[in-house]
Amino acid sequence: MKKLFAVFMAVLLILSISVPTFAVEIDNTNASGNAIATYEANSSFKVTIPTYIAPSEKDETVSANMYSVTASNVFIPDGNQLTVTVDYDGILTDRNGVEIPYKLFSGGDEVTNGQKIIAKDAGNPDDTATVNFSAAVQAEPRYAGTYTDNVTFNISVEERVYSLEEINADEHLYAIGKTKPEYVVAKFNDDYSEVTVFKNGSESDGIMKEWFYEKSESPFTENAETLRISAVKDGVTNISNRAFCNCTALTNIKIPDSVTSIGNYSFQDCSLLTNITIPNSVMKIGWNVFERCISLKSIIIPNSVTSISDYAFSGCTALKNIEIPNSVTKFATSAFQGCIALESIIIPDSITSIDNGVFSGCSSLTSITIPDSVRSIGYSAFRNCVSLTRVTIPKSVASIGSYAFSDCASLTSIEIPNGVISIDKSTFDGCASLTSVIISDSVTNISNMAFWGCTSLTSITIPSSVISINSAAFNNSGLKTIYGVSGSYAETFAAEKGYTFIAQS
Repeated sequence: MKKLFAVFMAVLLILSISVPTFAVEIDNTNASGNAIATYEANSSFKVTIPTYIAPSEKDETVSANMYSVTASNVFIPDGNQLTVTVDYDGILTDRNGVEIPYKLFSGGDEVTNGQKIIAKDAGNPDDTATVNFSAAVQAEPRYAGTYTDNVTFNISVEERVYSLEEINADEHLYAIGKTKPEYVVAKFNDDYSEVTVFKNGSESDGIMKEWFYEKSESPFTENAETLRISAVKDGVTNISNRAFCNCTALTNIKIPDSVTSIGNYSFQDCSLLTNITIPNSVMKIGWNVFERCISLKSIIIPNSVTSISDYAFSGCTALKNIEIPNSVTKFATSAFQGCIALESIIIPDSITSIDNGVFSGCSSLTSITIPDSVRSIGYSAFRNCVSLTRVTIPKSVASIGSYAFSDCASLTSIEIPNGVISIDKSTFDGCASLTSVIISDSVTNISNMAFWGCTSLTSITIPSSVISINSAAFNNSGLKTIYGVSGSYAETFAAEKGYTFIAQS
């Protein structure tokens, strides 16, 4: 009588971070109702196959009792894989020691001794993997009867390393490592809505390759319209240049503590990215990293960061809050330019310079205190901050760049401290609400259009230290009266331009 020889194996992998060991519960219940046994991962268990074979069943498929094998409570670390391999003799033996060879098959393919039959990466805990077995006897038995063999299932949790051949053969896998043969790998799900970036093997240095202007080179940008979620796994050391640039559907990304740098343009134009956590390991935030991330509302920069590069948050129009740690020593060019929702920012005492255009166009910024550590304020640093009513410039500042406070239409007063030698070109151009200016004795020069368009400025005190005033310094302003020292250059300038001069002692 022909019977199907089938061993059904269902492996349910439940990933549980609460189980730090590799304990595996094995349910190898067969038709006789064997109980559940518990094994350690990296161990094995055996099942005995009792089989009745008739003498005529050579090259026939024969039967055995059906087994159901379930593995649960398995902790698979990132970058590892649960594997099950099978070992067997290939010999069925009856109780009298009579042997008969057989071959084991799975899905019509022969299973060789020691072959991996199940491989499961860390991932969805509800995933199942099923293997069905059948066997064919290879010789005609002399006697009918029950023949048995021990089949050993070996369970192990081991490092998962993709070969280059596997990567090239799978359209969802991308080798994105900088070095070979060990890669950083990007693995997409079926619909390219999620991606996991991980270090491929213990020998990998975890460095992602960099992309420049060739958008097609980045697999993330290639799938920019579908990619919503990204997880970067521990061991990856950098987010490379332009990695996620223009990923317009990306809403969430997880960055591990192993990352030390976030490259230039890496999240530029990720218009749906609402929040991001930068880990304490990151030391550098590159150029244009979050430029035009128009949905980004808040961000905390960790104490590990020492520099915020040019245009890092430029055009983040929804950004209301940002915390800058004392580890940062410099705001680079246009770092927060056009952050129109930014209402306030605390500049830490570690900052020594506010570069060109840093807060230009921050139209909701109402007040700002510049700490004593700052030595220079760059070109257009606060230009077009139309809601800025108050700014305190410390005595430490020696240089204020052109257009630094240009078009700050709500700014009512300003004190230029000792140490500043020159009010450079158009510094307060268009400050229509400015009514009071105090110029320190250190200033020697007032440049072209410095107070152009300051229509509320009707009078100003110019100290005797000033020896040069550009003829257009106060053009289109409301200036009528200059206070100064008798015989000073301020008196000469007032006479030349037709302003009233009132001498002060």
